Amino acid sequence: MVSGYNSVCLLPDRCQGCVNCMKKCPTEAIRVRNGKACIIEERCVECGVCIRACPNKAIIAITDELGELENYRYNIVLPSPVLYTQFPPEYTVSQILTALRSLGFDEVFETAIGVDLLASYIDVDKTAGSLNLQYPLISSSCPVVTRLIQGKFPSLLDHLLPFRLPVEIATSLFIKERCLQLGLKPEEVGIFYVTSCPAEVTALRQRISENNEQVKIISIKQIYSQIMKKLVGRIETQVKSQASANAACWCITGGETAVFNLDSYLTVDGVENVMTILTQVEMGKLNCVKYIEAKACIGGCVGGVLAVENQFIARRKAQQFIGNVADFSQTFFEKKYSLSRKQICAGKIEHRPVFRLDSDLSMAIKKIKLIEQIESELPGLDCGSCGAPTCKALAEDIVQGSAEWFDCVFIVKNEINRIVEQIKLLNTNMEEKDGKEKSKELLGFNDYRRIFLLEKLSETNEAMSVGEAQTEVEFKGEAQLSFLLDKLYRLSGKVPPAMPKTKVCKKKGG
Repeated sequence: MVSGYNSVCLLPDRCQGCVNCMKKCPTEAIRVRNGKACIIEERCVECGVCIRACPNKAIIAITDELGELENYRYNIVLPSPVLYTQFPPEYTVSQILTALRSLGFDEVFETAIGVDLLASYIDVDKTAGSLNLQYPLISSSCPVVTRLIQGKFPSLLDHLLPFRLPVEIATSLFIKERCLQLGLKPEEVGIFYVTSCPAEVTALRQRISENNEQVKIISIKQIYSQIMKKLVGRIETQVKSQASANAACWCITGGETAVFNLDSYLTVDGVENVMTILTQVEMGKLNCVKYIEAKACIGGCVGGVLAVENQFIARRKAQQFIGNVADFSQTFFEKKYSLSRKQICAGKIEHRPVFRLDSDLSMAIKKIKLIEQIESELPGLDCGSCGAPTCKALAEDIVQGSAEWFDCVFIVKNEINRIVEQIKLLNTNMEEKDGKEKSKELLGFNDYRRIFLLEKLSETNEAMSVGEAQTEVEFKGEAQLSFLLDKLYRLSGKVPPAMPKTKVCKKKGG
């Protein structure tokens, strides 16, 4: 597990520094430094966009392994409703659950039952009134959206309806009761949750650790092929599904509002689209809506990056499940559970600062002005060649000390042009004694070294076709030239050549 409970992490050995992930990240949480991507954990909302974008599979989500089944006396698996949508339509939910249990689990308990309990116990308007929430209410069912609001839209925290995830409800109700029935201690029972969402992995790890509960998390990708082999082998159905059609509704966009039976609502999916809608709410332009169901993944949870099936095909399968009443039993509610508010509501969701320029307010204001000044002097093309996603992001990095001016290739191009012209001018004066002395005083190196640098800088300058930039940078003599030469070679992915050493002639007798 990575620090800070972030499940999304990068494998440096696989990273080629291609900047695909950096350009796709919606929260600007990725930088490319020294040819390798790096993730800023505080900014990452674990939407999984970078996992899809990386062609080298260098970004992964950390989950647990099936091998941990051996560590417990009794193992219970809790599948997400998304699992039902991943297999060919000829297989029923009961068959899928039976195949899942045959992987080494002793029992299957559907988290979809938590959806049914939410639908039965949650009254959206009453809950909003008791918690003094503001309209339009925003669903907290998607951990990515919750983290977005915590970090980038803190003014909307009073709009979040803070109910627990279905898997949390299912765990709190069923697992403790099952331990008592089996006569086992909680640490002797292995609880494994199957999910399609890396953000859900992190959210569960954090909340579970706070409640001192032990839950292992497995991705659908990890076990899909094993379940498929069991299904192809025509395994005998032994597990009957108890969840209602609400389960299939919950995992697709628009299903949550259907479960809660709402009439004045807005549904949105895709993290970029969600951020646009949240901005509209901040501006007070959606007061006509009472409830917003926001999902970071296209299509809803079926579009999670840890799922296998195409999100549009999976969505269609979920819709078919909704109509397949015979496959979902309604007998579960014959057994009544008494739920407390604490078991349904997650409590107030707090602000989570993700970008703080300085703890000192006056210094932070100064840094903001400096960022604006630096950004105005950058080309504004947001090309990403510097290792930051935008020119503004580079300006922030420069002020914070994690980047430098010459990371921008346009700044380098402009400076090299100026330096080359200056050296050419000095070269024309080398035959004149005064000019020679002046060049030595200004540049601080001998003729051979000057000519070598001039040739290399000219070659590099001709090879670079990166445009023009109007920026004035202070010239600092030989050290600056050497630095620029090294920088240009590094940007081109080449190793800088060794600089020839100056020969020193000693006078005879001295």
